[in-house]
Amino acid sequence: MSRQDDVLRLMESLHIATSVQVAKCLKNPTHSGRVQAQRDLNKLADLNLLERRDKFYLLPGCKAQGNHALAVSDAISEIYFRFESPTVYREKLIEEKSIRPDLMCHVRKENQELCFIMEVVREESLEYLRMKRNVWDEWPEACAYLSELFQAKVKHFDFVTSQEFNLYLEAVCAG
Repeated sequence: MSRQDDVLRLMESLHIATSVQVAKCLKNPTHSGRVQAQRDLNKLADLNLLERRDKFYLLPGCKAQGNHALAVSDAISEIYFRFESPTVYREKLIEEKSIRPDLMCHVRKENQELCFIMEVVREESLEYLRMKRNVWDEWPEACAYLSELFQAKVKHFDFVTSQEFNLYLEAVCAG
């Protein structure tokens, strides 16, 4: 598989990203890594496999733009940087609950599995965030839904916000 194939696969998870975010996903957050990512992203855009905008790239037809969308991509790039082969769903609608979490993620660390739901908090009210958290806390089939989604036995999951995300990852990676 070529590096361009890897970049395209990452963009299918990211949807929208900068070259810095893609380089971080590829575990090469150096200047050289960013330049290589930029080159691959430009080639994919030239092939009409991605759309190029001022400072970011997106999948064709993707309507995501702005700070919130790029903040979600920041979180995804951090996950790819810290973990091998994570499974990440971005803004996947859960029809039976009428919710669309920013991220649902399943990772393996050594012999442990970790599942978490993340919401990027920008201008959302505390009440709105509490409502989203309550949906997960009060949904008896949440673990079963996540187990089916990730094709892995999910016995427990965490709900984190972007504000607590780095501390959460530090705790997970340290423990």
